Amino acid sequence: MPEKTDNIEPTPQGTGQPAEPAGAGEPAPAKREPFEIAILPLQNTVLFPETVVPLAVGRPRSVAALESALATEEKLLGCITVRLEAGTGSQETKAADLYDVGTLVMIKRMERVEDTMHIIAQGTDRIKIVEWKQENPFLRAVVEILPEVKIVDPEEVEATKRNVQAMIQQALALLPGVPPEVRMAILGSVEPVRLAYFLGSVLNLGVEQEQKMLEADTADDLLRLAHSYLARELEIIQLRSKIATEAQTEMDKA
Repeated sequence: MPEKTDNIEPTPQGTGQPAEPAGAGEPAPAKREPFEIAILPLQNTVLFPETVVPLAVGRPRSVAALESALATEEKLLGCITVRLEAGTGSQETKAADLYDVGTLVMIKRMERVEDTMHIIAQGTDRIKIVEWKQENPFLRAVVEILPEVKIVDPEEVEATKRNVQAMIQQALALLPGVPPEVRMAILGSVEPVRLAYFLGSVLNLGVEQEQKMLEADTADDLLRLAHSYLARELEIIQLRSKIATEAQTEMDKA
């Protein structure tokens, strides 16, 4: 699993999982009104709604943001990805280095191991930065909840979803090492938005592609992006499988 933030190291579990049913836990405060929240910067990946991800927080400023979130009744935290052009140096991330759109997460579990805080974070909603309030001792901003992703053309969305599911079947046939629980989660995702977000969380598509998926306002655009990125990944998987098969054949001949 790729490193999750400039202040976070990945945990061994390392795979996004389907989120609990909508409505689990406490709702966001003043859900449709802007509210202030601690922000955790993500590096090299994007966290999506409807997914559950393990994170390990170690740097002081990230620990401070996490402790601020844990001190609230809702246990909510904003996770926003650092732009690629901002780099991944050791210097502290600034507000200007982050995208404007991220994901609101609920901290479901926390455990301290020496100087590191291990958490289970569940994505709940897409959020957008309204105003930055502070950078120290941790990032904090006023955010608003973005509207739910809507379906514009149901027939197109259904057709694209079926094509995506067919490609998933092809990919899984070439990837015997995929854990059974991940297979079940992918194949069992019939809701198009959840399916697309799950794919975005497990395929490691790259920050720019994942961010485009997160910022998509319609299921139509989201499924088109997921289809395009999955098609490319499937081509790579097929090529790798072909190369491995040919190499094994040559070894057998030798």
